[in-house]
Amino acid sequence: MSAFAIPKHMRAIPLIQPGGPEVLKVANVPAPDPSALPDGALIMKNTVAGLNFIEVYHRERLNDNYALPKGSILGRESAGIVVASRNPDFKVGDRVVQYNNPSYAEYTQINKPKLVWKLKDSISDKVAAASLLQGLTALGMMRTTYEVKPGQTVLVTAAAGGTGQKLIQVAKHLGATVIGTVSSKEKEVIARGLGADHVIITPRGPPAGAPAEHVIASSVHEITGGRGVDAVFDGVGKDTFDVCLASLKRRGSMISFGNTSGLVDPVPLGKLNKGNYWLTRPSLHNNVATREEFEKLSSELFELIEANKLTINIHKEYDGLESLAQAHIDLQSGSTTGKLVANIH
Repeated sequence: MSAFAIPKHMRAIPLIQPGGPEVLKVANVPAPDPSALPDGALIMKNTVAGLNFIEVYHRERLNDNYALPKGSILGRESAGIVVASRNPDFKVGDRVVQYNNPSYAEYTQINKPKLVWKLKDSISDKVAAASLLQGLTALGMMRTTYEVKPGQTVLVTAAAGGTGQKLIQVAKHLGATVIGTVSSKEKEVIARGLGADHVIITPRGPPAGAPAEHVIASSVHEITGGRGVDAVFDGVGKDTFDVCLASLKRRGSMISFGNTSGLVDPVPLGKLNKGNYWLTRPSLHNNVATREEFEKLSSELFELIEANKLTINIHKEYDGLESLAQAHIDLQSGSTTGKLVANIH
């Protein structure tokens, strides 16, 4: 079951109380016990953790949907090696990547490895940890939540961020015209380099004036000849929701998937009447609710990476669990482009 010696205790970051990055403290906690492993479970030794904004929501307890029990280990994405297994699909020594299980720790026990993917030698741990959650998010939204088709035009906010970069590339792979929003000239270069056809530079923060007068909506309508876009993929949330809605064509689709600027205010249904808009708030978990769905999207994701059709840009690599407080500060600063990862040792 295990050819690796797993210590009694391990280093990890448990959430003792919600708060700012300063609450991310490394502690010695009990390590998973391979002798008590239930049927179907595995233990992996984490080598690289991927950082995602959902971990900020957990840390801050953005609302009750993101509340974790006291002492829960943070993190939701990691790559590493299987060190104990009672699952016939995973053997000791397999290199894997997982999401939806704690990752700010030296070891992770996964009782139901539905969301664990076995890695090929051609995919490094670093690339795997930088691609799984955001890559599946992008593919899931553009394959399942809203089916992007050739000839359509889509708007991607925060286009130079980790998820935004993947959305641009997936949309281009599917034959769409992509309009991206960024907050600087430097980020414009990144978005265009990944295939964005048009890039709108807009200051961070809430827009001044009526939504239709904001630079995003007015620029979108200028680019599309007054038509608007077929769909918006918005990970910013509160600050951009109204201007994104104003950027849609008649019967366009608003896919609101993130809250980096804060939770979107309650939306009166009458607001959708203006253009017979469709509105959805998807989660990755519901796009990969079955093992079959997870395998289908994961297979496509890593095939795109291997074929060099999906570039995985890593903005910064952090060293050790102690560095994760600074990583959260950087993640929330709005200055990062691409994915943040941390080596676990």
